[in-house]
Amino acid sequence: MGKLDIRRLGYACGAEVVGLDLRKRLDDEIIAEIKSAWLEHLVLCFRKQTLAPEEQVAFCGRFGELDDQRNSVRNRHPDYPAVQILSNKPLEVNEKMIGGNRFNFWHSDHAYTPRVQMAGFLHALVLPDIGGDTMFANQQMAYESLSPKMQSIVASLEGIQERSAGVNRAVNKDERFIPPTAQRLVQVFPETGRKTLYLGGYMRFFKGMTPGESKPILDFLSQHATRYEFIYRHRWAVGDLIMWNNRALMHYGVLDYDMTQRRLMQRCALVGPKIGIPYEIEPALAS
Repeated sequence: MGKLDIRRLGYACGAEVVGLDLRKRLDDEIIAEIKSAWLEHLVLCFRKQTLAPEEQVAFCGRFGELDDQRNSVRNRHPDYPAVQILSNKPLEVNEKMIGGNRFNFWHSDHAYTPRVQMAGFLHALVLPDIGGDTMFANQQMAYESLSPKMQSIVASLEGIQERSAGVNRAVNKDERFIPPTAQRLVQVFPETGRKTLYLGGYMRFFKGMTPGESKPILDFLSQHATRYEFIYRHRWAVGDLIMWNNRALMHYGVLDYDMTQRRLMQRCALVGPKIGIPYEIEPALAS
């Protein structure tokens, strides 16, 4: 019998793990149960946590290789490379200015890189009085609800994912150029055998197709993938730590709060398998 007290939070995905203090080193059996619950529910919430950066690194590192955030060093903690500080307003951390982040579009983190992030961990430190929710869309459900004919169509497609042009091409000593990446639109999880759509706001078009040809399919899939029955909306409380499956979900930071108030999060991520290859966009398609 499992040791964890797990309570579902949503129909599409989401569950709360009750009664754990993540500052303590958990035994291997508990970590294995958490991973199993993460694969099943895709989003796990641990409430009333007070994790310093090094404590969050220690917990998250139990699940795999931590990303050193080399692709987003502007928000990297100056003392802990595996930790990002996400703030809606600029913040000084040990004489380094960090923040100004508003990810209010559907996406999977770092989907534009060949070796994508497998899991994300977000810890709420400061929240506005009202709002600042995050929505998660279950892409396994989105795939499985497609007709067999559409499933066969999307199985043959590769999406071209690219970091936003303004960030990717800017001359900035803190950021490096990341070429566009081609990735299969349908991914399979080896742990479960389930298939998932893999798209989001970084996807520009499909390999072998023009943007104009790709747009109707992308528009349909984007609308389909974010239907309300696939979505869990998390209403944050200070101390929440959310662990989510970054390959089976898209997420959206909702700007439903007073922007004069601070929304401050502490983030870690696990490096996942290499699922994409660099892709050179033809000049005619680059604009």
